[in-house]
Amino acid sequence: MSEPVFPMELEREIFETTALMHPKAGPTLLRVARRVLVWIEPLLYRIVILNSQNEKKFLPLLIAMECKQPEFFHAVHHLAVWYYREMCTVEELTRLLTLCKRVVDLSFGNLTDPDLLPIIADMPLQRLSLSLQELFGSSPDLKHPLFDSVTHLDICDRADRGAAISLAYAQIPALPALTRLALEFHVPKEVALTLLEECPPPAASSCALAPPPATISTRRRRFLVSTTCVL
Repeated sequence: MSEPVFPMELEREIFETTALMHPKAGPTLLRVARRVLVWIEPLLYRIVILNSQNEKKFLPLLIAMECKQPEFFHAVHHLAVWYYREMCTVEELTRLLTLCKRVVDLSFGNLTDPDLLPIIADMPLQRLSLSLQELFGSSPDLKHPLFDSVTHLDICDRADRGAAISLAYAQIPALPALTRLALEFHVPKEVALTLLEECPPPAASSCALAPPPATISTRRRRFLVSTTCVL
């Protein structure tokens, strides 16, 4: 394939739509023409998942970090990182996070480097899954600017593990954009009821707890209790 048959804008939309609807076809589309490669290759990095089950995926990212312009990584919108030492160095991961400036959906674990906080705060996050203690250490702070645009929040900390976490839970209702909340560990009755009373209606009506506490009053029927937390 050389010269385009359709107008360039239409041809690009066709290929990009095909790549998004059929992700497995992406590598094949890259070989159609040079211009198609330029359009499609960034879309292959739209969703990046790094964990112990797909550690080999970090090698192409390392190569891309060396060969591509920084703007190439603006295509990464969904990023999940469950870090362990065999996957990459902290420095390499820090560089990747620094390049991914347009991530709107971030999930991470096993990251305890406080230097990552300003990098993550620079992302336009809408969906966030994290351990507050891992990111903030002994002083979790939900008033930090990184939470300003978060609409979907998944917290992976027990509410009964110290005064600092309890204080952080008390800050949840003040999150300005929150519409969905998931708490992955048991939440004491009094904490859960406080969240129901004080959270804005969208967040209170779409809150997920795991495991479901049997002591919550049945009058709170707007409260969604779930054993899984899917944002």
